[in-house]
Amino acid sequence: MAQIYIKIDPQFDSQTYRQDLDGRSYRFKFVWNETDEAFNMELYDLNRTLIASAPLRLGEILFEGFLSDSLPPGDFLLVDLTDSGSEPQRFDLGVKSKLFYFEAE
Repeated sequence: MAQIYIKIDPQFDSQTYRQDLDGRSYRFKFVWNETDEAFNMELYDLNRTLIASAPLRLGEILFEGFLSDSLPPGDFLLVDLTDSGSEPQRFDLGVKSKLFYFEAE
C-alpha cells in the first residue's frame, strides 16, 4: 500500500490544489476555521462538485463512514510528527502534523 503526502502550506488560512489519487483527479480545499480552531478539508471532483467535507483531526480516518462512490478508495490520515497528541494549531499543519493518503490495495 503506497502512501502519498498531501502537501499543505502552513502559512495560508485557505488553499486549494489538485492531486491524483488511485488513478483519479481531485481538488482539495483546506480552510482554517477560527471558531473550531481546526482546519477543514473539502474534497471536490474536477467539475468542482463537493464530494465530502470534514475537520482534520489526529488519528482519525477522514471521511470514514461516508458513503459515496466519488470518494477515493483509500484512506486519509493526519499524523502527529511530534508525538505530542495535541491537535494541530493554525501554523502546525504541514510542519508538526502531516496529512497522508494511503492508496487502496
